[in-house]
Amino acid sequence: MGKEIVNEVVSSVDEKKEMMREMPFLALNHVSFVCKSVTKSVQFYEQVLGFVLIKRPSSFDFEGA
Repeated sequence: MGKEIVNEVVSSVDEKKEMMREMPFLALNHVSFVCKSVTKSVQFYEQVLGFVLIKRPSSFDFEGA
């Protein structure tokens, strides 16, 4: 029984890897998260994940990045 579960997980991971090879991730846009600190969240996305901060639309009348 335990082997079956492990095999399903491994199979799922292998399938995801194959999908990533077929369709590369090029960009991420329009994501919204509630966080305690916008500044710390921006630092995480830039320094840890390597994201690039783009100009924020002036029509946004709420705090964010």
